[in-house]
Amino acid sequence: MNAAARLHPLAQTFHQLAAAGENFSPWLRTEVDAEPGWLSAAALTTHSASITELLARTAAHHPTTDKQAPAALWFGHYAFHVMAVPIACYLAFQRVPNLALDKVWARFDAEGNVVALAWYPHTFAALPSDVDAQHPDCVVLASRDALRDNLREQIIGHLTPIVETLSASSSLGAAGAWALAADYAASVFTWLTGLLLGDEALGVLEARAFSAPASALHRQRGFILIEHCGLRHQLVDRVSCCRYFKVEGGNYCSNCPHQPLEKRIARTQAWMAKEAAQVKVV
Repeated sequence: MNAAARLHPLAQTFHQLAAAGENFSPWLRTEVDAEPGWLSAAALTTHSASITELLARTAAHHPTTDKQAPAALWFGHYAFHVMAVPIACYLAFQRVPNLALDKVWARFDAEGNVVALAWYPHTFAALPSDVDAQHPDCVVLASRDALRDNLREQIIGHLTPIVETLSASSSLGAAGAWALAADYAASVFTWLTGLLLGDEALGVLEARAFSAPASALHRQRGFILIEHCGLRHQLVDRVSCCRYFKVEGGNYCSNCPHQPLEKRIARTQAWMAKEAAQVKVV
């Protein structure tokens, strides 16, 4: 039996995801390393001073008079990466890792950014056809719909105490934080289906099914299909804002909802033109 075969099923999944490139490896650790800055998600919610310190780091790196900007920037960055890993597991391998607060650790840099994630192998959900369905840590669910529901519930369960602590420690309300999480989840679905499966359209279908039920991650807006230079891209019709344009040296993100839709589409088309040019060069 080789070393890979002895890995926990989730560790095997992470190993395969890391091979997909895009510098995924830092987000797919199964234990913390010796680098400083590691905190469990549980510590973020049981010691509000931890989030307060991280917000202070973010504010120092992004000076602003806007009271919501540091919290929006910090939370958006954290939520994006914490959601991306389980969504990738679900899309590529039909598995959902345990997102319990004490199972997920994040390493933060001097600016308050998440630079690595560690997921301690424990229970995971999978379908009956999974090769590790008989593993003692596997929770078998009957269908892909049930697995997607589990993914949503796990993410909401993880983020809820984070949002509550963040709202109590900053000027960013819970509604604003959840709007960011919902929009970022939609972006993650289309990005990862394009990257891992070569099918952004599938990401739209999955994102819609994920956000359809009434929940904290429900979205009322959809996607805008843009076709340009021979490429197709699903633009998330966002309602949330990270408020980066409010910080010193900041600007509007390419898909900022504070910008006219025409400008957002034009910026996306400019990006698509660059992507198309790179494809031709290759």
